[in-house]
Amino acid sequence: MGLIPICLLWLGCTGKTEQPGEIKSLQLLGTLFGRYQAAHRGAPPPDEATFKKFISGLSPTEQTGLGVDPANLDKLFTSPRDGQPYVVRYKTAGTVVAYEQVGKNGKRMVVYPNTQVEEVDEARLNELVPGVK
Repeated sequence: MGLIPICLLWLGCTGKTEQPGEIKSLQLLGTLFGRYQAAHRGAPPPDEATFKKFISGLSPTEQTGLGVDPANLDKLFTSPRDGQPYVVRYKTAGTVVAYEQVGKNGKRMVVYPNTQVEEVDEARLNELVPGVK
């Protein structure tokens, strides 16, 4: 048996790694935001209550498949890194769907409409979302 197969066995066959909670959480929020827009002719949710009602209205199969806990939607809207609610850009179909209020070590996680999550510094966040404090 050569060295490469041994290394592959040691690393695992799938090559997948578990993503941190804040990435999963923001990706799910981005996915649900996109589903809302798809169901509403591209319009973003007008507010949190409407967005949560939409999520609650998904079938139990959809909720389970996505990893939504309908009994605890507030957790979905809260960053596990800073413990603060995400800033969701309601009424806005912009370059960023949501971002952390505080973040960690001067950086905040953002989610884009394509559900890509990125950690950005304050300067980059202000480029993406002008006027953020």
